[in-house]
Amino acid sequence: MASNEKVITADHGGPINLGKSRAGLSFRLVEQSSLLILEPVETVHLPPSEAWLFRNKDALNSVLRGLEQAAAGNLVEGPDLDAAHALAMAFPPC
Repeated sequence: MASNEKVITADHGGPINLGKSRAGLSFRLVEQSSLLILEPVETVHLPPSEAWLFRNKDALNSVLRGLEQAAAGNLVEGPDLDAAHALAMAFPPC
């Protein structure tokens, strides 16, 4: 075993004590064949109205691509809001 490895035993309920220095931290459990790898992760709390984006890789990639395009100055002209307002005002109120 390497110097940073040690043998630990799970208690009767299954939990493994990682020591006080890791108390309260979150880990991602990666199972590779018979190996269990604990990878430290940061936990970020987001409202559901925002969290969906990080679960939808296609949508997230689209947003990131748009941000890259905007940073590069690759922009398109927006809609004519004055014309849209004039059109809306042409209709009688409900």
